[in-house]
Amino acid sequence: MNVTAKDLYEGQELFCVRKKIWDPIFNGFWAIVCLDIFSYLVAFASSYIIRLPNYPIENILFSLTHIPYFLLLFAILQIFDAYNTKDVLGNFSLASKSLISSILIIPMIFLFDYLFGTYELNYVSGRGISTIFGITFIIFTTIHRFIFSNFLIRTATKQNWVFIGTKIEFDKFIHDSNKSFRSVYFSFTHLYPEQLPKNPEQYDGIILSPNDNFSKMEIFNQVLKFRMNSGEVLSPYEFSERFWLRIPIDLIKKDMFCLAPGFSLKINSISFQRKKIFDFWGSILLIILSLPITTLTALLIKLTDFGPIFYTQTRTGLHGRTFKVFKFRSMIIDAEKGGPQWAKKNDRRITWIGNIIRKTRIDEIPQFLNVLRGEMSIIGPRPERPEMEKNLVSTIPYYSLRHQIKPGITGWAQVLYPYGANINDSTNKLEYELYYIKNFNPLLDISIALKTIKIILFQKGL
Repeated sequence: MNVTAKDLYEGQELFCVRKKIWDPIFNGFWAIVCLDIFSYLVAFASSYIIRLPNYPIENILFSLTHIPYFLLLFAILQIFDAYNTKDVLGNFSLASKSLISSILIIPMIFLFDYLFGTYELNYVSGRGISTIFGITFIIFTTIHRFIFSNFLIRTATKQNWVFIGTKIEFDKFIHDSNKSFRSVYFSFTHLYPEQLPKNPEQYDGIILSPNDNFSKMEIFNQVLKFRMNSGEVLSPYEFSERFWLRIPIDLIKKDMFCLAPGFSLKINSISFQRKKIFDFWGSILLIILSLPITTLTALLIKLTDFGPIFYTQTRTGLHGRTFKVFKFRSMIIDAEKGGPQWAKKNDRRITWIGNIIRKTRIDEIPQFLNVLRGEMSIIGPRPERPEMEKNLVSTIPYYSLRHQIKPGITGWAQVLYPYGANINDSTNKLEYELYYIKNFNPLLDISIALKTIKIILFQKGL
């Protein structure tokens, strides 16, 4: 049985019924559009209340003259995919997309306001009002997307995927999947390569082992038909990267990193230069903003045991070169007199003030000096100690790849994987770090920054 063009394209709607995460009666796209309209009106009213408190805004608040402005903002958010709720589990945070769109939104508001605002839309405008409006709108859209995307995840129904491959491959895939906190949103059915999927419309997607050779043409036709009707067909590697947000070492083929797309964060690339500029100015800003906190922290550390406020430690950086990392001292004096060792949960060497600054990440603030010196980045794999890495490099495959970019103060593994202090944990964290190295883009960095803020506010991690 061969599949013809007519079979593939003539309205096979019942063949692949895609389940939606959100209730079809109230699509998530329109929910976010409504929230954006509300955010627009609140931001508009706030800008006038703050800048021109006596101006009668009730006459223009619901005027049709707002339509050009909102369509502009809608277009920019759409460009950054900030309305895509169909794949919340596999995409970056909607809040991250909203935040990064501010790169265009605020300048475009100024330009649009200059060209049309005062003269064509018939209300008072200006730089002050536009600035307040732009910042307020971005804050509101970021917050409601953050809340909404988390709500979508919490209320998500299970997606049903079928795995076509050998039993050994399926067991290996399930074992790897159980490491992910997102596995609760999926159920998997196993079929052998020679089996024909029954009722394929019940599946949200097909996971196809790359080693499979279809023994029956009917199976190939069925899978191809599923794909052509907007069904998802992924390899185990692609599924793990997309939904688990990491690259399982067990699924990596030797030529994968040479042939796969990505890995744009290389020296002298545009991405590298943008990240370098962001690191420099971001570090200066954060150092200035954190001065009250760092001053108080330094005073409390000194009063705790009259020991040194800071300490330095040798870490491995870009291309395996070592450097001295700066941190606020969070442990007792001579905490490592017995030799280098990993920190543990409830470590008795940690002082009471050290416990606080570790949970709130305040102890990491001095590392912004390392960023200014070009030894670290704000976001990247956490630098390890050379003494610890000797065993890790020889034990964990592809471990040295993490040295191809600058280490960071926070990173993908830090925000998605709980604290660990052994080889198994280092292996799992490396899988997230490989994902970051392969898929780096500014949107991912913003997503990590937002997740880091969430971790600090809720005091998660060591």
